[in-house]
Amino acid sequence: MRNYMCAKQDSIFDVHPRMLEDIVCSIFKDLGWNARATAYSGDGGIDVILDGQDGNTVGIQVKRYKKERRIEAEQIRSLAGALMQGGHTKGIFVATSNYRTGAKRTAQELTEIGVAIELIDAERFLGMLGIAQQNAFEFNQDKAISYVLSKGAHIGTGTHKDFVLDGDLRDRPVIIQAFTSSELIESDPTLASPISI
Repeated sequence: MRNYMCAKQDSIFDVHPRMLEDIVCSIFKDLGWNARATAYSGDGGIDVILDGQDGNTVGIQVKRYKKERRIEAEQIRSLAGALMQGGHTKGIFVATSNYRTGAKRTAQELTEIGVAIELIDAERFLGMLGIAQQNAFEFNQDKAISYVLSKGAHIGTGTHKDFVLDGDLRDRPVIIQAFTSSELIESDPTLASPISI
């Protein structure tokens, strides 16, 4: 599901709320936290808990809203109450939308009096998802070799474009050509070309 969300970012507005909570939990795990999701109902307003050192915990509330709907100040106050009731030392509000000015101001005011609340909007959440995906993806030389030497490793071909000094690499088409070991051995040596990217 995380791969799908990276590819189709608008899917964050349609994913089931429980699945979103599990995804948020898994993202924090891949970012190095000891994270656990709470029960879907009767969670006291806290959807994910990050366990820190010395028994400190961070309570996370996750809200799946459509892009147009914004988080209100009252929801931030509600999170603050859940944090105090649960004995958490900090709070994080993760939303698939954005925050109203009053909500941002309320989070700042609560932080100033010792109830630290961090706000994560859709853009930041998707950035965290991308970083977590990179952290979770283990690609090393052995895997690269096994992909190239396996059957069906031909990914595709296309026209070649020479490198131009000061050219924007983002404008270059992605070109990949690879051959399996048997294709290289069986092919005419004059036609075989090395792997090119």
